[in-house]
Amino acid sequence: MGVGVWDYMYHFGFYSEAFAAAFALNWMYKATMIMTSTIRKVELHRDGKQVTITPRIGSAWTCKISEVRKLKHEKELIETFEESYLFPIEISGKKWFLHG
Repeated sequence: MGVGVWDYMYHFGFYSEAFAAAFALNWMYKATMIMTSTIRKVELHRDGKQVTITPRIGSAWTCKISEVRKLKHEKELIETFEESYLFPIEISGKKWFLHG
């Protein structure tokens, strides 16, 4: 399949191949970032100031609630009828996605 696509795209010149490669690399980067930055569970501690975060890949860690910042408003999910599968948050400057 790849050889057939390459033979077809070859006639369009170098720029079309570079564009297709950039598109594929960007898709791979975004997909990998989402898969490795997914949080499965957030547990609130009894003190109400810290949470334990369990990512999909890796071990759990504890952080302060003040370090967690949401990047979208919940109302947007209701208006667009989307699932909260990829709800973006930021923890200590790194972007994460809440899993459902």
